[in-house]
Amino acid sequence: MLTDSLAAVVDGLRPSDTGDQPSEPGDGVWAMTVPDSPGAPCVSVNGGLLWRPGADGVLLSDLIRTMARSRPLPTTILVIHGQQLLEVRLTRSGTATQALCRPCARPGGLSLRELQVMAELTRGRTNREIAGNLSIAVRTVATHVEHIFAKLDLPNRAAAAARAAAWGLEPIQGHSNKSTL
Repeated sequence: MLTDSLAAVVDGLRPSDTGDQPSEPGDGVWAMTVPDSPGAPCVSVNGGLLWRPGADGVLLSDLIRTMARSRPLPTTILVIHGQQLLEVRLTRSGTATQALCRPCARPGGLSLRELQVMAELTRGRTNREIAGNLSIAVRTVATHVEHIFAKLDLPNRAAAAARAAAWGLEPIQGHSNKSTL
């Protein structure tokens, strides 16, 4: 909890004039209501990326549903969806999750692949396990980990995992809930 609070204070992703919430729908911000039940239809306020699956085939609504079950709300998380990094603000509304999403800058100049590796570190995975999950070479994972340390000025994997967890960055693999909208 302290990590989340500290990350909110020093996180360059959140503009200082809006506090910890993304702006209202419009101007690049998408909103949707995601019911807790996987079979229930989602309601979009203004469409956008929410209706298209990412490069991994996972619908953003399914990812939001999974994230909402795994953490206390309200919260703001980072989600890699397709070729974009999204800042997603999750709040509860009855038996559904409200999500405000907007594209955001990648922190520390990290590439999307480096962010994926960082997300895998939150699960305590080895380079070999990360390589298998992302279908890349073990040496490539090691290079990405080195770049993460250098770009974010982090001393080790635990610090990288803690930073990723504070951002709400989690691996996509393992989200087996593949319902359709």
